[in-house]
Amino acid sequence: MVYSGVSGAPALVFTGSCEQNTVLPSSPVTEEEPFLYIGPQGDWDVYVPAVQRSSSGPSWASGTEAGTSIPVSRFFIANPGTPVLEIDAALALGRDLILTPGVYDLDQPTVVSRSDTVVLGLGFATLVPERGNASMIVLPNNGVKLSGLIFDAGPTNSPVLLSVGAPNPFGGSQVSANDPDLVQDVFFRIGGAETTPVSATTSFLDNADNSIIDDVWAWRADHDNDVGGRRTPATPASS
Repeated sequence: MVYSGVSGAPALVFTGSCEQNTVLPSSPVTEEEPFLYIGPQGDWDVYVPAVQRSSSGPSWASGTEAGTSIPVSRFFIANPGTPVLEIDAALALGRDLILTPGVYDLDQPTVVSRSDTVVLGLGFATLVPERGNASMIVLPNNGVKLSGLIFDAGPTNSPVLLSVGAPNPFGGSQVSANDPDLVQDVFFRIGGAETTPVSATTSFLDNADNSIIDDVWAWRADHDNDVGGRRTPATPASS
């Protein structure tokens, strides 16, 4: 077990198969995911917690959580029937994005083109590429927040399901360590939920510097439909 910045953590020990604890007194860099809440005036808002450095204990122990509140009016609220072009246009115009619960069948990628964009999935909104495209592409930016999403492989092989950033041909960092990208509570799945063959080569490709990645699963089907894998001929998921 690893305890990083945990108040009351057990002692550091590494003596046997059942007694192996790595204990760090503080966490170098952490960030909680954005969340929907009702503000003091009774309006719906989204709170975006700030990056924490050298922290220990819960971030709200003092009674407040450092961060920024964004009114829901600044968000484009999509549902599975919303055309991707409308979503991309809203993102390009500076809107943040809420994806309501459901399965989004996408014939082209959702493109996050602006720094500090918040993409909040509710009920683990599920994105499925239909034509071998990526489901989402995050261009090289600072401070993009992605959370609460499932990326499923589609019927035509996708080279990648989620791509964040791009390699910097000139070297050096493209994304500020003070405003990193956040990918949190995001799951990737090749098969298992679909009754037709699905395929993807890479689940998650992250070329952004200083990203904070927390609670990300990238796996090939091992449950539900066709456990044996006949319907999931793709290269195993990688990240």
